[in-house]
Amino acid sequence: MALEGVLNLKKSALLVVFISTLLQNKHLATAQQPRGQQNAPERHLHHQKHQAHTTHHTTKHHATKHHATKHHKLLQELELQQQAPKQTPTFSSVVINPNDPHALSFIRVLNPPFYFHNNHRAHIEYSCHDNDLLAIEIFLQSDDVSATPVLLFHHEWTCNKYSRGTRQTFVHLTVPDWLVYRPDYLQRHAVNVQRLELKAWIINEEVKHTCSRWNNCHGKAYVQAIHRMGMQEVYQRPRKDHEAWECLSWVSKMMLEHGREGEFLKCQLEEEMISLVDFPVAFAGVHSGITKDLIPFRDQGLLVQQQINRLKPKFTLSTTIFLLEYCSVGLCGIYHRKTHHSNQYITPLILINNKGLIHIQTVLEDDQASGILTSTPVPLRQWVKLVYTQNGSKWSMSISSGKNMSKIHLSNSNFKKPLQYDESEGLMHLGGSSASLAFKGFIADTWLWRTKAAKQVPIQSSSTPELIEKISNHYSTCDAFHKMLSEVYKLYLSRQSSLIAKKTCSNSFSTLLSLSTQSPVDTTNLCPPWEQPPPRGQRYLWTALRKASLHYQTYEKSFDLIGRILHDKATEHLADGLTRISSIVAILRKASCYGNHQSSYMLGTLFDGGVNVAQDHNEAYKYWLVAAQEGNRLAMMALANHHSFGLKAAPNDFDFSYNYLKYLASLTLKDRQRHDPDAVMTEFVRLTDTESLRVHKGESSDQFLWLKYQAKKGIAQAQLDLARVLFWGQMGVGRDVQQALDLYQVYLRDNPLDEVAQYDMGIIQLKGQGTDKNINKALEHLNKSAELGHAPAYTAIGWYALNFQDNTVKAAKMFGIADRMGHRDASHNLGYMYKTGRYPGKQADQEMAFKYFQRAANKGHIDSAGVIGDIYNQGTKNMTRNSQQAASWSRLVGEQNPEIGMALRKGLDAYLSGSWGESIVYYMMVAETGLEVAQFNVAHLCEEDYDVVVSSFIRADCKWRYYNMSSHSRTPHIVSQLKMGDYFYYGYNGEADNDTAVMFYTMAAKKNDPQALFNLASLVEEGITIDDSVLRSLRIPSAWNSDTNGLIKILYRRCRDRGKDSYIPCSLALLRVQLMELWGKHTLAVQISGALMICLLTLYSITIALQHTRWYCDPTQGQSSQD
Repeated sequence: MALEGVLNLKKSALLVVFISTLLQNKHLATAQQPRGQQNAPERHLHHQKHQAHTTHHTTKHHATKHHATKHHKLLQELELQQQAPKQTPTFSSVVINPNDPHALSFIRVLNPPFYFHNNHRAHIEYSCHDNDLLAIEIFLQSDDVSATPVLLFHHEWTCNKYSRGTRQTFVHLTVPDWLVYRPDYLQRHAVNVQRLELKAWIINEEVKHTCSRWNNCHGKAYVQAIHRMGMQEVYQRPRKDHEAWECLSWVSKMMLEHGREGEFLKCQLEEEMISLVDFPVAFAGVHSGITKDLIPFRDQGLLVQQQINRLKPKFTLSTTIFLLEYCSVGLCGIYHRKTHHSNQYITPLILINNKGLIHIQTVLEDDQASGILTSTPVPLRQWVKLVYTQNGSKWSMSISSGKNMSKIHLSNSNFKKPLQYDESEGLMHLGGSSASLAFKGFIADTWLWRTKAAKQVPIQSSSTPELIEKISNHYSTCDAFHKMLSEVYKLYLSRQSSLIAKKTCSNSFSTLLSLSTQSPVDTTNLCPPWEQPPPRGQRYLWTALRKASLHYQTYEKSFDLIGRILHDKATEHLADGLTRISSIVAILRKASCYGNHQSSYMLGTLFDGGVNVAQDHNEAYKYWLVAAQEGNRLAMMALANHHSFGLKAAPNDFDFSYNYLKYLASLTLKDRQRHDPDAVMTEFVRLTDTESLRVHKGESSDQFLWLKYQAKKGIAQAQLDLARVLFWGQMGVGRDVQQALDLYQVYLRDNPLDEVAQYDMGIIQLKGQGTDKNINKALEHLNKSAELGHAPAYTAIGWYALNFQDNTVKAAKMFGIADRMGHRDASHNLGYMYKTGRYPGKQADQEMAFKYFQRAANKGHIDSAGVIGDIYNQGTKNMTRNSQQAASWSRLVGEQNPEIGMALRKGLDAYLSGSWGESIVYYMMVAETGLEVAQFNVAHLCEEDYDVVVSSFIRADCKWRYYNMSSHSRTPHIVSQLKMGDYFYYGYNGEADNDTAVMFYTMAAKKNDPQALFNLASLVEEGITIDDSVLRSLRIPSAWNSDTNGLIKILYRRCRDRGKDSYIPCSLALLRVQLMELWGKHTLAVQISGALMICLLTLYSITIALQHTRWYCDPTQGQSSQD
């Protein structure tokens, strides 16, 4: 549905449109008609009993946007007519006695329905005499009704002296629900239809008193009309939305909600056992975890049991964990509960200590805490099942491990006093929380029996057994790998004591590994191990080991260096194209074992997208989970995104999502404070934006070279702009903080009254970014900036006063001034002061703090966004907990992480250098995190398929997938929405879905996109009905749905008025619709004269538009053209 194709219409094409219209309507010559019928619309015929007039039809021709032909449309119409009852194609009246003085009277329905739908708005045209009675009726004939035909609908009105000539009116046709809807529990009956007739008649004043309750009035009328209508089969009819029409009782709601046809109504059983975790989740040993609140019981029996449990607690918790190491500081959380809005622990706590022992703690009835340690440590680096049972004061803990969880250790005892327990109080935390660190590892299938102390926990099948096994295998494989390589590393460290005979120099692992256990050999004519050829396929690993041995004396300390060397080598191969993916994957797997989780995340992306490897989502999730556990930023954001939208196998769970996003938010705030030399600013560049591509070519771009040239010439603004580019790493240029600092100083010597530059320089010296801290100089710059009225300077002065001078009065004053000036940092700092009780003269006020944090977050302050996320996750006294909002706000922080900016930069650099495969991989890595611009860019690359890279190497349907993800993001792009609308219209990879196509076009049309409006108008022309709710969302009254031509014209007019590019095609489309409407309603003379007038007006408006466009684009017009 490219609008560009319409924009390129030639004058000859316009002529063809007019000629084609005339040819298609050449049969429209009008026949002589009686008075009052000259304006009769299409498909309506006037005839008399003894005298037939020429049939007058017009057939609407819909010019579709999808090259659908007139013949296809007519075939669909004929097929519909064949399915309908056999009938005349029009609904006009018959005059019984042509010699009667009333012979010129008539009544007809201009829009009779082929298939009846309730509340049809019948458009009626009539001519009558004074005091005549006119009526519209619906009669039913059915096997299910004994006395038929049955009168279902009757509407009448009287003709008066003011009704002379041809008149028009509208009547809403309604019938009982049992004829319109299928049966349900509230409407038990429905009837089959043998015959459904719409009758219209006119009787004179003398006869109308002889009709008894409208029986046989139609037969006594001097003007009669009958139209047969079709009706859907009983179980093809729609269901009635009872709640939209009436106020239902509780019983009725339950019947509708739970009842099914052919079944007895049953109450849904409320589960006492709930699943807390059904997918592996990574814990990084920080103050982050999974927070859950329990839904209150509705079942009366369970409510009673819940009350009993307060006095004698009964519950069972079963969880499966994979522990990588024991807790390094104090106790780490596995499962614990704490009160709402505070860090006070409540029963129970299940923690692990530094020796791997389980610490169980409860709160007794006297408010004293009681703790117990188990005697057996939890095994490391394998899946372990923990089952904790509480039965009154009795407790038990079973630890199952080994193959099939066959090794079981059981601990049990009694608490000395009764426990305090109320499951409705507080929140549950798996892993960490604001009060406890999480353990390092993974948690999987976790179940809670809320009111039962299970003697034997039923075996619950894992929801992700293959993924759980892959995680375990990854660590066992890496452990075996390191055990083998540690011996090799020792050989490199022992250069003199470990030698191999030259004649037997080997390239196998076995020779190297067996050397340490062999008896002494003849050292004559020997070669050192570092000179021997590396084993086959291990050249890069051997090189990394040799380099690391020069720097580290222990193998474990060399992991980071070896991992970076291997990752860099893999990315070098990636730049050569996707043909080398197999060798890249092998290198990345080794790098992952060495703890380089950039490699882990890249591996996961390759397997997820099927990039020249077999697509394997479990393998992808395995590597992403391993990377997220070690704090990889992209991996955490990708898993959070998958859980937020329920992508692939990941369940839709915002609590899982927030676990990753909270840790990511805290890391992002630290990462942004760390000024790495190779860091770049996160910039969102679309590959379809040619202007942005020219700007972001790095130091080779024309813009940067010109800026650099002007700065050298002493142009002040260029010096300032270049300083900011170098300080933040913008436009694809690497950071150079020292050079940026020099440029700031040069600029300020000549421009001391620039408040922004004074502020920038003050902050650099206050924080020591790229230079030594100089507090006095910093305050001098900041005070000067504040005097010039710069709001951020007031905030910076207040921040220094609060944190280094402990002057809360001055800080509050400075923050207040900046806040009133609209500075978001000041709002955040005021929120902090209210939260911690440091605002002078006031106690801590969480509600006021939330107000200021919300104000700052709404303006994009990422620190406040993180605080708001945590507040939503916990809830407050006046605000219900909302994990979706918590995840959404924390995501805003994560999107600003420098690692995302670096990955986007790599994707853009690869694209600009023509390395299409490398660009796709980097953009895929960011796209999986949910960043819309990356999703759009991947879809664009997949659609363009440069050098056939996509069709040759990528298994997944990335074009559909990423346009779909882009169109559902928080800030969807219009092009993505149009693409998805086209895919659903054409039936891309499946059947066409017009309703979904309309939905996507409407999403774009709400943003006033002319292409979307054009497409919607074309769909209406094809006969596709647009729902009333869609029209209301476009601010079009739903009443227009009954006037197809009117709705089409509204959409084309909006399309025409949305921009100069859409003016011509939309004007031509509107002209065609107006001509077709004119042809269908008027005589030939009026048609021709009206058509000429419309054409002239349209051509005139197009000419004006073209002249305006040329004037607008003419640079010689000076200031006016810019305006």
